Amino acid sequence: MRKLIPFFIFIILLASCKMNVKTNQLPPDIKSLSVDKIINNTSTYGIVSVLKDELNNAFIADGRLILVDASTADALLNVNLTNYSLEPISYDINGTVKEYKMRITADITFYNNREKKILFEQKGIEESQIYIPPNSPLVLEQNLIPQTEDEVKRAVLSIIAEDIVKRVIDGWW
Repeated sequence: MRKLIPFFIFIILLASCKMNVKTNQLPPDIKSLSVDKIINNTSTYGIVSVLKDELNNAFIADGRLILVDASTADALLNVNLTNYSLEPISYDINGTVKEYKMRITADITFYNNREKKILFEQKGIEESQIYIPPNSPLVLEQNLIPQTEDEVKRAVLSIIAEDIVKRVIDGWW
């Protein structure tokens, strides 16, 4: 039994290690990408530039595709922002909003620019976050840290950008 203890410790340590294996589901001829079009079908101003920044940052951080101009790109990514909602989810006794839930939804099309064909389309990529606005009673009552709508918008769009990178490169999200 004593001889098995080091073996079990090794197995436990091995199981606790986080493996970060980057796979690539892209066709071998796709080496570069352009975030070609981001269409805003919501009424929220400024959302396109934030998503473009977050997508560029996410693809650069991943490092498996080079970002280039659309005219020279092997692949094009088009994004359609279809929903932006901000809904109150809790109120205090005076009717002041204590928390909001922000939800953003996007559709994507990934296009092989060399062969002029769609590689895939994904509809309904959605992320949401609950947050406490600066004027919330929770800020004073419970000493919670508030967030502005713009801060949460950037955070949610950053998660959507990461989801899109995973879908484009790894084939899942």
